[in-house]
Amino acid sequence: MTTIFLCGDVMTGRGIDQILPHPGDPALRESVVTDARTYVTLAERVNGEIARPVPFAWPWGDALSVLDDLAPDVRLINLETAVTAADDFAPGKAVHYRMNPRNAGCLTAVRPDVCVLANNHVLDFGPGGLAETLRTLSGLGIQYVGAGRDVQEAHRAAVSDAAAGRVLTVAAGLKSSGVPPHWAARKDRPGVAYLPSGRRTVNVVPSADVLATSMTPPCASTICFTMKRPRPVPPPPRKDLALVCLYLPNRLLTSPALIPSPLSVTVMTMASGASPLRTI
Repeated sequence: MTTIFLCGDVMTGRGIDQILPHPGDPALRESVVTDARTYVTLAERVNGEIARPVPFAWPWGDALSVLDDLAPDVRLINLETAVTAADDFAPGKAVHYRMNPRNAGCLTAVRPDVCVLANNHVLDFGPGGLAETLRTLSGLGIQYVGAGRDVQEAHRAAVSDAAAGRVLTVAAGLKSSGVPPHWAARKDRPGVAYLPSGRRTVNVVPSADVLATSMTPPCASTICFTMKRPRPVPPPPRKDLALVCLYLPNRLLTSPALIPSPLSVTVMTMASGASPLRTI
């Protein structure tokens, strides 16, 4: 049995960043709130005083002990926060998320194997903020997918070891999920793994080095492809959900409720040797 923990969205900016041991610059450019500490004040008004600073594990609460009991083989989180001290606010956005890199212990507390970055917040503080995010995650030994220093890295798969084999993870974002087209990674530009509007098929082909890794015993048993479903576009209204497709050789497992009807996903791999799978 291979168990995968899927967690999203992880937003450790604004008030969370301010109560951790190393609060970053609290400046915001929202229409109503201009100081991230305002969110702390509002929370305390309802729930009582928060003794600051809180330990890095504090925001996860009881979830950490539950996770330890479940002991998943792979922990996958959708990190919707730039891990940076940059102040290059992306123009035209109503909300910007950033966390001081010195507070990255908040991420390691949950021991993620992979951080998905194909979302509408990873470039909230420009290419410099993305670069610092990538450096921070690499320094922590956390793999990332869905964004990178160039288009090749953005589309690169992560490889995680599991008891029954290896798990490959890739990610992509859509304009309708809030990812601006100009955030797309290019050969000479950092950015997000981006799926252009109007494209109805996603072909995911792991790179040669990933395939080579996956074919060494134990061989790959699962590929996980994550992507954002389109936001509500009236009419008709639709919920904003994450699409998760889990591929076992000769079988593509999906949850039909999470699949945008105009979109199909094709995962191509040379892996073999399927094993039972569950997600939490």
